[in-house]
Formats: sequence, structure tokens, C-alpha cells
Amino acid sequence: MPYICMSRSDVPNGTVQVLDLFPNSSQRNLIYDGAGQTRYINRANTSACTNSGGAIYGATLGQDAIGLGAYLADTLDSDGAGTQLTTAQIASAVEDVMGLVDNALAVTAVSIIASIAGATYSGGGGVPGASVAANFSLENLLKVLAGAHYKIAKGTTLVHDSSQGAFVFHSKKTNLSSAETVTKSYDGDEFQVSLNDGHIAGLASAIKLYGRSSASDSTTGYPVRQHPSVKNLNPLTEASGRIVVVYGDDGSVLA
Repeated sequence: MPYICMSRSDVPNGTVQVLDLFPNSSQRNLIYDGAGQTRYINRANTSACTNSGGAIYGATLGQDAIGLGAYLADTLDSDGAGTQLTTAQIASAVEDVMGLVDNALAVTAVSIIASIAGATYSGGGGVPGASVAANFSLENLLKVLAGAHYKIAKGTTLVHDSSQGAFVFHSKKTNLSSAETVTKSYDGDEFQVSLNDGHIAGLASAIKLYGRSSASDSTTGYPVRQHPSVKNLNPLTEASGRIVVVYGDDGSVLA
């Protein structure tokens, strides 16, 4: 399946939609149509992940580890022999992987290792022997990058070559967006039209963004399409940039 990933960190979740895929998620016939294909495109969860004495937590010891950091902590080691990534190394690995997404570069096991292996990690050196554990799955990583939520329960001790986490669904308790958790995209005629000359093509090219004109204001950028009553409340500056990157099953860039 293709994976549509948000490639900007300054566009809030729930603001970018792909609406030209079939069937429409809101209008589909529940008997005859397959899973709805129109959806919001959300950013990968890059919440902090902490390694405390070999046990994994979220930003604090009272939180579960969620998102990309949790997945990388579960599947990467620093030496190819099972040595866990430190808290600083997890954070840097997340930044490096998101750098591939934000620059529309291929995401594969090879590109991930190449990206993080030469990095200088705050708190102590690079990870020249970085390796993927046996439970690493490119499919699962692409799911996470497309917005799926991967969770490791707080206080879990990671075991090399043995997956400790799982994908989680939305609940009030976890306050996470839904995911097996991401609506699957199917590479049919409608997807190809959108990819080459439709909504996806537009979102993957030079979409106009606006930001506050003052340095003291928020620099958050949004797609320029918005209601006129909101659009002109503050002076705005315009810029252009892609909003999404689309990956194939092999991690290659489709758009």
C-alpha cells in the first residue's frame, strides 16, 4: 500500500485532507464499498522516549513510550549486538528519520542506518555500529511515519530481537488518534490520478503556506486555503513548500 506522510512539523494534525480518493469515507456505501480512502494526513508521533536503566518510558517515568521513538527503541541497537539506544540516541534517531521524511528521501533500513550511524548524539558520540533488530519491519515503520501509534508500556525492559510494543487504537485513556491505526491506501485508478494530478500531487509540490509576519507571533504554517473571516485577522507572509511525501511499500518516494 502507498503511505502518505506529513512532511512538515509546523502544520497541525487535523488540518490537511485528501478528498479525491474513492470511496469517500463519509459517503461510501457500507455494503458495497471498501474502506474509505479520504482522510486527514497527520504527522508521525515524535513524543519523547526515555531509557532509564534499560527500562523504557515516555517523556516521564509515569508515561508509556509512544510513537516513532518507541518503535526505534524497540528495533534499533547501537552496536549490532543488542546494546540499547540511550535516551539521547533515541531522540537523535527520531530526528534523523524524520529528516528523511521532511526532505522527501527514501526510507529503508539502509537509509535509516546511513542517516543515524554518522550522527553526533548529544550525550556521547555517534552510533557507528547501529543495527536493526530482527523484529524491524519496514512496513511497520512506514505505518508509524504515516501516523500510526506504536506503544511500549511504561517500565518495559527491552529484549533484543524480541518485539515489546504494539500498535494501539484510539481511546479516551490514551488520547491517541486511531491507528492499526492508519487508514490503508490502495493503489487504484483514483489514487494514481490523485498522485499524478490531484490532491496528493498538489500537497506534495509547492503548496502556499502562510506564517505570522512578526517574530513574536507563532510561525506555524498552514495550507493557504482557509475561511476569509479567519484569513485576514493578522498580517501574513507567504511561502511555498510540500506538505506530504508519499512512499511505496519499499520505502521509495512516489511523490
